[in-house]
Amino acid sequence: MDKIDPKYLQAVELIKTAILQSQYNAIRLANQEQLKLYFGIGRYISENSRAGYWGTGTLEIISSQLKNDLPGLMGFGVTSLKNMRKFYEAWASLEDKSATAVADLQNTENERIAIRQPKLPNFGGFPLNEFNGCEFYVGSGS
Repeated sequence: MDKIDPKYLQAVELIKTAILQSQYNAIRLANQEQLKLYFGIGRYISENSRAGYWGTGTLEIISSQLKNDLPGLMGFGVTSLKNMRKFYEAWASLEDKSATAVADLQNTENERIAIRQPKLPNFGGFPLNEFNGCEFYVGSGS
């Protein structure tokens, strides 16, 4: 095999670095989106279950129906849903506690509480990198 010209080796290294960086960014962004989803679902579950809108056994019903509606869905068993609620409650400081946001949370029997993404704070001292870097495993089943 002939010796490869150094300029081609440099091109390979540059392309390889770009590929690896892109793959890393894709994984990081996917993880960030997943954390936002878990946070939003946890918020929804927390607000409905802690306020007494839902009774005992509701998470079992929700989990079972999700499995029926989305065959092959993993990570949304009862334990995982409870973990999402814990996750939200541990990071609830992400929520904007302004009067407008609190008014949005008011619930009547005819209204639904929406699953919303967190509004990430823009203030010093908030551990945003730690939040986005969390490894939060919801599990695969019940």
